Amino acid sequence: MCICLYAQQHRTRCIERKIMSTHGKTPTLRVIVDRGRCCGYGLCAQLCPEVYKLDENGLVYVESELIPGGLEEEAREGAAACPAEALVIEAIQS
Repeated sequence: MCICLYAQQHRTRCIERKIMSTHGKTPTLRVIVDRGRCCGYGLCAQLCPEVYKLDENGLVYVESELIPGGLEEEAREGAAACPAEALVIEAIQS
């Protein structure tokens, strides 16, 4: 396994644990980001900056695909506001 891939997986697991501990609720939704569709309007990040981040080019990214418990509505609003439809919210399959 590439060191870079391992570091990314480790960072993602750490962020997911932090999400669950700081918000106190188990995530029930996840977001799928299609950066190829993102046009950089930034509406998602304006509506839900806890979930959606913008890179140096103004394109959306997320630190974790899991949506923290308690932020479901804001995350849905951010995804719905995307004119490029680059964000999809779906339930986590248990």
